[in-house]
Amino acid sequence: IGFFSGSQGLVADGIVIVSDEDATGLREEIPDLESVFYIPNIVSGSVRPDIKRDLVLIFVGYFKHAPNKDGILWFVEHCWPRIQERVPGVILNVVGGYADNAIKDLSKLEGIRVLGYVPEMQPYLDEAAVSIAPLRFGAGMKVKVTEALMGAMPVVSTTVGAQGFNAVSGEHMVIADEPLDFAKGVVELLQHPERAEAMGRSGRALCEKICSPEAVGVRLNDMVKTCCLPSTRKMISLRLFIMKCYFYGYKAV
Repeated sequence: IGFFSGSQGLVADGIVIVSDEDATGLREEIPDLESVFYIPNIVSGSVRPDIKRDLVLIFVGYFKHAPNKDGILWFVEHCWPRIQERVPGVILNVVGGYADNAIKDLSKLEGIRVLGYVPEMQPYLDEAAVSIAPLRFGAGMKVKVTEALMGAMPVVSTTVGAQGFNAVSGEHMVIADEPLDFAKGVVELLQHPERAEAMGRSGRALCEKICSPEAVGVRLNDMVKTCCLPSTRKMISLRLFIMKCYFYGYKAV
């Protein structure tokens, strides 16, 4: 992994980004950049079982990644009390490895279960009524969001969490950046299961259109064709750019 500034030269046949927002940020660094290819996350999976669900939220995150820790702490401080007031008995499952004491201490609060690393995620995804992605910084397409959408689970996310989908708030997911609006989105989905179910179906349709193996395969084929490999070459050089807060890193493929 390396870093670059706009003045640093790059040698590659193509540059792969995972969201349109990343492409915008990259072109701000290098305005005359060419051969940029949008290849989103690849996700496959079936719709969750059609069962009656309890009032359970889920947050999934790897807690060595700063946006996840910041996001769940922000949510618990600013949104969780409002949700508990409107939805008595609501439960929040916090799932993910490398939770430090600040995350573990959330389990001392009413209704919050810090589960840490779990060997099998699907039971917890099947149990939850709503998935939350309260991320305030970061970039790229979020795996937690793609997995929830592909399972037809309704999602409440910030603008940062929704990057890469061009989703319509209220149709494909709820997108809100202010605590009051975020909490309201969660409450409405918990109190109106039929609305949550319809949003889940719409979100899955959007995710399939963008992130299914078939959809991503078309983009990969177009990328390779655009690179126009000469018959004498057996490989192409691609660089995958991932925006991480305040810098870009890249991997050569």
